[in-house]
Amino acid sequence: MMVWNVTYNDPGRWREVYGVAGPKWGWMEGLIATVKGCPIGSPKLHLESVDGLPELEHGGAGQQQLTPINFQRTQAGAVAYSKVRLEVYGIPFRWEEVQSTERRMPMSGRPRMELVFKREDHRVTFTLSGSQRAIARMEAWLAMAMAQSS
Repeated sequence: MMVWNVTYNDPGRWREVYGVAGPKWGWMEGLIATVKGCPIGSPKLHLESVDGLPELEHGGAGQQQLTPINFQRTQAGAVAYSKVRLEVYGIPFRWEEVQSTERRMPMSGRPRMELVFKREDHRVTFTLSGSQRAIARMEAWLAMAMAQSS
């Protein structure tokens, strides 16, 4: 499974999410990481599109119902959170599954970033947008998070 509805506090579901992404950081560890300059939470960006996750492709991308996306760093990866209508979805992945992160600077419109991860034969591409500063902050956050996990 690639996507979990995490709207409701279901301990079994959270075990599955963190089973993929790795254990979450404790609050004290998260506070220390933040003070050291690598916070647990990422900057928020707008989710322009999702390829490879039919649950989100159909659920809102075509209707512009997707809200901003943010990521929570875990001990082995991250969980991406996005909202479709009134439901919150978690998409967990491990750092070793990340295939690429690439900035796209269109001639017009907002800067974009693609984050691609692959689990087994399933490839997922997030196209994220934001200001140049927000994209740069996200790139720095990802680089720090992946470096700390190595």
